[in-house]
Amino acid sequence: MKNGHFKEPLVHRLFAIMCGILFAYFFLIRTGTIRSGYHFLDDHELIRIEYWLEHGSDLWELVWNFAGNLSSRYRPLYWVERVIGTAILGSDLYIWNVYKAVMGVLTFYMLYMTGYYLRQKWYINTLFAAVIMIGPQITPWYRSANQENTGLFLCAIVLYLIARQHNRQKYRHLAYNLSIAASVLLCSLEKESFVLMIPAFGAIKYWLEYTERQIHDQDSTKSLWLECLKSGGVTYGLLAAGFLFNLYILLFRVGLDKVSYAGFHEGTPLREYYVGITNTLKIYLVNYVWVAVILTLILVVCCQVIDKHRIRCYVGFGVISGYIMCTQLLAHAKSMMWERYIIPFIIGYALFYVFAGYHMLAADVLRRRVYAGVLAALVLLGALDAGARARDYTRDGELIQGYLDYIVQNTTEEDHIIGAYVDEELNLAVASWLETHGRRKMYSYNWNTGELRDNVQLGEPNTDSVDWGAEVVVCYSIDADRIEDMMGLSDSDTFLRNQYGKYAVIIRQ
Repeated sequence: MKNGHFKEPLVHRLFAIMCGILFAYFFLIRTGTIRSGYHFLDDHELIRIEYWLEHGSDLWELVWNFAGNLSSRYRPLYWVERVIGTAILGSDLYIWNVYKAVMGVLTFYMLYMTGYYLRQKWYINTLFAAVIMIGPQITPWYRSANQENTGLFLCAIVLYLIARQHNRQKYRHLAYNLSIAASVLLCSLEKESFVLMIPAFGAIKYWLEYTERQIHDQDSTKSLWLECLKSGGVTYGLLAAGFLFNLYILLFRVGLDKVSYAGFHEGTPLREYYVGITNTLKIYLVNYVWVAVILTLILVVCCQVIDKHRIRCYVGFGVISGYIMCTQLLAHAKSMMWERYIIPFIIGYALFYVFAGYHMLAADVLRRRVYAGVLAALVLLGALDAGARARDYTRDGELIQGYLDYIVQNTTEEDHIIGAYVDEELNLAVASWLETHGRRKMYSYNWNTGELRDNVQLGEPNTDSVDWGAEVVVCYSIDADRIEDMMGLSDSDTFLRNQYGKYAVIIRQ
């Protein structure tokens, strides 16, 4: 790599923004997800937060109650954003989706500009951003209620700052070092999986400086290790302290066994984790695995054109990328990695197979083009997958809105409603929406204990007693026949059952 900057930075910036806008247009606007409305996917958090704020709850007390709750998860920044965001934006999902779409455009821009500052070709910069953002992992950009959109946005800021600092060679610049450290630590507070990225970001910053200075000052290689460590000492010290603090919270305050479907649980056989990792690779990451195999074969076959003086540099980046991918696979061994969960993994994947891999073939134009073509095919497959998922999400939103409207139209404020979803969060989601539309007498059925209880109300809990003689039950369509038996309904009874995809509502006449 040569020193200096591109002659036309404005052109690249405009192109990066245009690519980000096209990403938002094709996957969020044209597919309809941006206006797809309420889904049973954590959207109820906004409704509940807005209700409490409107009924006198203190903003900062709510922030602390959510962000400081370490009973099962460690996602403080997510809750800070949700509570303060709701205070500003309300619970209008269209506004939230626009907000996240703008964040998506900026994320694409910064990922592209990361390549720009690392002196990559424009199409490689585009492929780098596209590989990370387009595919099954597109979910966060149309499903606003999750941690990965803000997490990836912060990751993009970190990569952008590291690459820009490297390009300017301002390794001792305090503003850069503090900004990088602050962005990494904020990212780690968004979700547990991003905590594992802290050492990787520090390593990327270090290795870029080390390899650049090694090329231009080969006689002082022995002392470079320490010099590079000293030049970024502020960053590395803050990252080390932050990493240890996060590990302490996760290991000794939250624990790794609080979520049934994730983490590490005593008594779980190792084979279960092994099966989780292999299923992730064979099912959810199958396209990425096959493309990695093809790209690795290309690099092996073309090893004679790789600059031998840079082998050590490439191996270092391979180790960093391998660390990111392996730690994410292990962390998600029980739950498996799919859709949004693969985002940290895919960052490591793209750093090696897009940036480092392509650069290894810098001496051979034909092989570079073949390599880039394989990456483009991966993006195309990802785009087809992402488009299908976005359209399905939009249809699901339309069904849910019709379903909720039907319940309101066919009930009164005095009707008792039972939420009989196996997933209790759906009971919470339905109850939250219905209460804000005048239907607050909803109860949840616990499939494990057989209890009917009111544990989801926004305001004061209901005191009415309820049983399966209730007027309305909402459930999964697959459970509707069983629910009708539990309600004591038969063919001679008058009742309505209406199904909206996988959701059903049964109304006793």
